[in-house]
Amino acid sequence: MKSSGGSAFFLIPFGTLFACVGIFAMMTVLSTDAYDNRMAVIGFCMIFVLVGLITLGVGVKQIVTDVQVKSKGTRHYAKVCGYESDNFYVNGRPGIKLQLRFFDESGKMQEASVSTGTTNEKKYPFGSTVTVYIYNDTAVLDKKSSSTMRIEREEELMSGGARLTMGAPGVAGGMMVIACPGCSGQIAMVPGTKASCPFCGRIVGLTNEHMIV
Repeated sequence: MKSSGGSAFFLIPFGTLFACVGIFAMMTVLSTDAYDNRMAVIGFCMIFVLVGLITLGVGVKQIVTDVQVKSKGTRHYAKVCGYESDNFYVNGRPGIKLQLRFFDESGKMQEASVSTGTTNEKKYPFGSTVTVYIYNDTAVLDKKSSSTMRIEREEELMSGGARLTMGAPGVAGGMMVIACPGCSGQIAMVPGTKASCPFCGRIVGLTNEHMIV
């Protein structure tokens, strides 16, 4: 399941800036005879304009897709099971994608990777609940939906769902993120249950007193 992309917030200002700089520079060249090779300078300015318009178009397309998915798609509550890098950078840091698990209309577990438009994974804590919209195999995140709300069968969604986790172990929505005693991989568990570690296969138990056995 693909994400519509979360970088429109950066692409639209960036594209607008490039296009405006190119247009302004081109108008300046056309209004003066100070340049010996005016056509070469105009061609360089046109490159700026073209790059800006293409970037702007990609950003606008992402927004249109997001609106379409949210208006025509189905709404689901999903659990944040992990993180991965997005395809844009801010100050040298990659954007964050969320690895989500949710149940579809038939009750079948599904997975989706969605863009957040941010570089800060703390806005979407591991194990938190978010709202995701699905349409034509495209997933769009409601970026203001992160909460500790418990959802039906969330233990089933989280158990074995942590693949590329970030941050320190903690508690989210009544569920604990613990380190497997066998391989130190992070596992989301509810106190008083047992689960198989998705990394090494070891059976790990968590008592109601939060003791790992």
